[in-house]
Amino acid sequence: MAKKGKNLLFTQEDIPEVWKEHWKGMPEFVTEKLDPYQALTIYFSSKEDVQDFANRLGRTINPETKYLWYPAQEEKLCTPRKIYVDE
Repeated sequence: MAKKGKNLLFTQEDIPEVWKEHWKGMPEFVTEKLDPYQALTIYFSSKEDVQDFANRLGRTINPETKYLWYPAQEEKLCTPRKIYVDE
């Protein structure tokens, strides 16, 4: 088990399989892959360049914009990277 900061990170091997006894008779649940195919960082030299890029995409980009999906789609939640365990 790895420890990072105040959060505990677990690998799949670290999680005990006691959940199986509680899962009997429950339907199977499969999550679709939500990660992007590819991600890239784009740097802009000026506010005007950002606006030109946004216009070409037909999107709104402001200083709070952290990411965009192209083409535009409903917001997706990325696959969780951490598992939080409560005693």
